[in-house]
Amino acid sequence: MASEIPTDEDVEEMEQSGVVAVLQRAIGHWGHSGALISGAATVFVHELESLNQELKKKEDRNQSLENDLSSLKTTYDSKLSDLNSEVSRQKAQVKKAMEEAGAMKDKNDELQVELSKSKEEIIAEFQKFAAYDQALADAGAPEIMHGQVI
Repeated sequence: MASEIPTDEDVEEMEQSGVVAVLQRAIGHWGHSGALISGAATVFVHELESLNQELKKKEDRNQSLENDLSSLKTTYDSKLSDLNSEVSRQKAQVKKAMEEAGAMKDKNDELQVELSKSKEEIIAEFQKFAAYDQALADAGAPEIMHGQVI
């Protein structure tokens, strides 16, 4: 029956049996359902667009935060490297100062040993040097000159 066009007699018979009214109501409901579905689809599309915009904003914010984090990590690594270099430099400086302090202590110990020597030991050591002989010669010349009558 659906494959051929109904004749006028068929239409009259359907009208009398109430089939046309049922079909008209069904078509009305079908149209109403289509309008509701279309309205719901429009609302869903708008909601989806809103969600997509919100998602885009969040993705942009996330990207911005990731860029900031990357920048902070780079700065942190640079500062850490600078700090490690400074610590190494300071350690070398402390080591050098400790070595100098050790050398000064050794020199101080030597001087303390020399100071603890008696006068006789110091004079005996000084008499071994050529400077002692020269000092005696230089000191003797004015004494001889002083003793002469002019």
